[in-house]
Amino acid sequence: MKIKAVLFGVTVIILLAGCSTMPLKPATAPRGDYGYTRGYITWLIQQEMEKQQVTGLSIALVDDQKVVWAEGFGYADKAKGVAASADTVYRAGSISKLLTATAAMQLVDDGLLDIDRPLQLYLPAFAIKSRFPGAAAVTPRTLMTHHSGLPGDLLKGMWTTSPTSLAEEMLLLKDEYAANPPGFVFAYSNVGMALLGHALEKIVDRDFAAQMSIALFLPLRMANSSFSSRSDRSLLASKAYRNNEEVVETPLRDIPAGGLNSSVTELSHFVSMVFADGWFKERQILKAATLAEMLRPQNTSVPLDLSFRVGLGWMLGATGGIDIKNAGPVAHHGGATLYHRSQLIILPEQKLGVVVLANSASAASVVNKVATETLKLALEAKSGIIQPPQQQAAAKPAKKAADSDTTANAPKPGAKSRPAAAERKPLTEAELQAFAGRYDTIVGLVTVKTKADYLEAELSSGTVRLTPRSDGLLGMSYRLLGLFKVSLGELDHVQIDRETINGRDVLKAVIDNREYLAGERLQPVPVPQRWQQRTGEYEIVNSGDDAILVENIRLRYAEDTLAVEYTTPLFTDQAMSVALAPLSDTEAVICGLGRGKGETIRVITRKGEELLAYSGYLLRKKRQ
Repeated sequence: MKIKAVLFGVTVIILLAGCSTMPLKPATAPRGDYGYTRGYITWLIQQEMEKQQVTGLSIALVDDQKVVWAEGFGYADKAKGVAASADTVYRAGSISKLLTATAAMQLVDDGLLDIDRPLQLYLPAFAIKSRFPGAAAVTPRTLMTHHSGLPGDLLKGMWTTSPTSLAEEMLLLKDEYAANPPGFVFAYSNVGMALLGHALEKIVDRDFAAQMSIALFLPLRMANSSFSSRSDRSLLASKAYRNNEEVVETPLRDIPAGGLNSSVTELSHFVSMVFADGWFKERQILKAATLAEMLRPQNTSVPLDLSFRVGLGWMLGATGGIDIKNAGPVAHHGGATLYHRSQLIILPEQKLGVVVLANSASAASVVNKVATETLKLALEAKSGIIQPPQQQAAAKPAKKAADSDTTANAPKPGAKSRPAAAERKPLTEAELQAFAGRYDTIVGLVTVKTKADYLEAELSSGTVRLTPRSDGLLGMSYRLLGLFKVSLGELDHVQIDRETINGRDVLKAVIDNREYLAGERLQPVPVPQRWQQRTGEYEIVNSGDDAILVENIRLRYAEDTLAVEYTTPLFTDQAMSVALAPLSDTEAVICGLGRGKGETIRVITRKGEELLAYSGYLLRKKRQ
């Protein structure tokens, strides 16, 4: 066996000598040898970094209590020629939430926090307006599962040169409205995680960053990690880049939600702790039962969440393209600051994990792809489990498709199982026509129109054909010039369906018989004359020293729909649009379900001038 291992290692070295060519996969390899994984992923990283203009990236692969591979690629500081390494410290973005949730659960272990008690018990000054009489209280559990109903962000002051404290942020919420009643639907909220961090401060009577160092960084031997509003400034720190040009990360107010500075090496210690049932180097960080609760699906009784599952801080199952089959539960969390991108994925049953951190705004798809492909190959090397081809997996009945991730995709209690593809009937003409209408979706406003024997979905970026399938779903395709079918990449394996849930007419994306919320049909809403008169271009008048996230803001009224169009140039070149449902002459809510939906835009008057107020910002209509 040792001879085989040596020969295999030599083969990998030869392959790595020419990494511009994809390494050939050996016919056989010793179990537990990650040589081919390193070789192939090294090649993949180099290809993706060049294609996506990523300046620096680091990766660590964890097998239980060992880091079996950790390496950096490209530059941590391009101008000074400092190479990225496994110890390079990056802004880790929302991976921060995993550590914040872990610190909160430590207080549960200590008897200082009950995650099912009202948040106001720990933050008496917390208050927010609500249109949902009789709604349940916001609790720490709903904060960690993103089911609090709070706004997704408080944009004013979120990224700014002089951030306010968590206490001051909380006080700003008193003028805002809740977007949903707690427990209604998953809606990602940085505000919620910031409040959880502030609750920790109050409970332990200590600054959040200091508490995280004492509770996690010291026992996990993460000496170079920190929570801060600013990027790390040590010799190990990475610079930030956009289009391979150095830029400066703006400080972040919501430190518990995204203020982590760390390296792949030190985050590997956190991963190993999870695999050891809460222990690290003979030190108990969390009780095993507490850790298990964090990884348990918390939203199985939320109908609008469909197949999506979330734990306490952890995202669970095949979401965001992270689809690893036949390995048991998959838990993960990605992250994004203005210019850094990150991904952390674990397979708890296999005790395999990966951390990927990058210093470039264009690296989102890179960190996801690299992390997922690394775990797929590592899983094969460790356990012999080979991933099925995507086409084959898509044809499996619902039960078998869920077997690869039974915990994350457990059926909702009392829910009726969806029929397997072979049991479903093709759509009737009436059912096909029932899809027609306007929808608020994850890609903006979409208009679905009926054609002879198919549907057309009009997006801001083009038109997609929706074709009926024999299993009662709609397949997506794009035709260049209306004639030549062009692949949509991963979307070729996504089907579309619709259903009425809790009185909401929702659009669903179906992937391997798992259903995810994709949008909601817009219902006709009367638009008062006062709102119609407000259409036009708007500018933010109180941005101060904030990094400007939203630009080119326009209020439009067309096709009986009031909508806001805008761009987010720091994140995407794609223009976005959302529909508004006026509640009165001075208030309107953003239509749809999910992050940012259900939030309120108010009309206020300052010094005789009418302004729109949203998420702390004041917007003035530009003069024509």
